[in-house]
Amino acid sequence: MNEFAADPARLAKVADAIRASVMPGSVLPVSMETDDEDAQEGRVLTRLHNYRERDRTIVKRKKESFRKQHGTLFCEACGFDFSTKYGERGANFIECHHTKPVSELIPGEKTKLADLALLCANCHRMVHAARPWWSIEELRASFDS
Repeated sequence: MNEFAADPARLAKVADAIRASVMPGSVLPVSMETDDEDAQEGRVLTRLHNYRERDRTIVKRKKESFRKQHGTLFCEACGFDFSTKYGERGANFIECHHTKPVSELIPGEKTKLADLALLCANCHRMVHAARPWWSIEELRASFDS
């Protein structure tokens, strides 16, 4: 947060570099008149941000435990099974959702298998579509509405 507080000269250099990397006129007005609109994409940007560390081994253990119990991996909300739909390419493919947001974990706090849920990409996106995030139960309840 205070990375540049004691070094305003460095801050000025970084700000100048950011300004130099932004191409003038890169934001174009969007017209909704035709279906063949285009957009310029692919520009390389540099971001500096904090990231909450995740432990991949707990995800692997969750998947192993779930597979041992159910024989396959599937979405705990809607039942979608990637291996049924996509064959070998979909085997072992599922997202792992933290039911307690990682952003709320206290450094050093442990995650248990029970704190994780296996979700397909669509269900995972819907859980995180807006705050407050839905619980798995709220997500399932939305199927009936």
